[in-house]
Amino acid sequence: MRTRMRLGGEIRRAVVILQFLRSPSTASIQLSMCRAPCKKNNKSPPDGRISWRPRPESNRDLELRRLSSYPLNDGDTIIAMAHGFPNGQASGKAAAMWGMIYVLCLMPALAWAQLQPQLQPFGTLNATVTHITDGDTLRLSTGLTVRLLDINTPELAHDGRAAEPLARQATQALAKLALGQPVQVQLGARVYDPYNRVLGQVFLRNGSRQAWVNGGLVRVGYAHVYTFPDNRMYGRELQALEAAARAQKLGLWALPRWQIRPAASCCAEADIGRFVLVQGTVQSVATVGNRVYLNFGPDWRTDFSVVIDQKHEKFFRPRPAKTEHKKAKKGEKRARKPVFNWNDYLGKTVLVRGMAQPVNGILIRATHPEQLQVLP
Repeated sequence: MRTRMRLGGEIRRAVVILQFLRSPSTASIQLSMCRAPCKKNNKSPPDGRISWRPRPESNRDLELRRLSSYPLNDGDTIIAMAHGFPNGQASGKAAAMWGMIYVLCLMPALAWAQLQPQLQPFGTLNATVTHITDGDTLRLSTGLTVRLLDINTPELAHDGRAAEPLARQATQALAKLALGQPVQVQLGARVYDPYNRVLGQVFLRNGSRQAWVNGGLVRVGYAHVYTFPDNRMYGRELQALEAAARAQKLGLWALPRWQIRPAASCCAEADIGRFVLVQGTVQSVATVGNRVYLNFGPDWRTDFSVVIDQKHEKFFRPRPAKTEHKKAKKGEKRARKPVFNWNDYLGKTVLVRGMAQPVNGILIRATHPEQLQVLP
């Protein structure tokens, strides 16, 4: 069964509820949302799709699940597809009962939600902080949840996992900085994360640089820098604050877990799959297919290395001057994009940050230059 619903009018946010009535254990519904304009057979819409495939419990007659809310625009399309039904159940009344989908506009009258403004990349949002979720997440008076951009703090206990060291202190530090305060959220290139949280730099609205909330957590050592290719505007500035906190052994930087690993001996088994900082000298650079490898030891098969995929090379290129963006006149050759010389890293001492993977020796995948900090 396949159902399509096109959103119109003034809808800006919705919650999709799937109701399962006596569903077989082999059945599931896959829900997708296609950004406008969405063509009938478009497999790669401009902003991609969100998909959710629940697994109903066979021992319950009725199961109600709610898909977390996503920001929706006029013309967006919700698509539901039924899978795994016994013959005959995917049509007619049975399928209609099994796959009922309700798209509910969140009007202010509803106690559990409210209409939200449509946010634009690099825009700003003014509100008051009403709740602190953890060390890097807060909620605003508008109802939006904000994930502090470019940083990460220890996780509180959740899903049966114990709290990480200093998680409670980081949460308290954020509350001391921002709870009850009027703030301005500066959005980045990507507005939402996969959990529908707004991504932003948070500033207290007194205009003081000391009121930078993201930077304040890094300054006292309760957060480390954690950037992404599409959201890294304050990455270098945060790294300077992190270096100062690390030199003073504040917060995280007093713990063995957050000490810098030497490239020559990286890394312990406990570091596999973790975000780590590794420091060493680049001894060789190699291009293999569409990847570049920075090797920090004589044998890439056993030593620490960094890999950069060709698709991420654009983030490492120097930005051309504005004059280079002018259109070429008739008969003139168009200027080529500047090429990054990976040999610039050769012989340099580099502080690398990222997830440690057990590939050959130990490997970190770099997607943007903030992960490779050249040290003096």
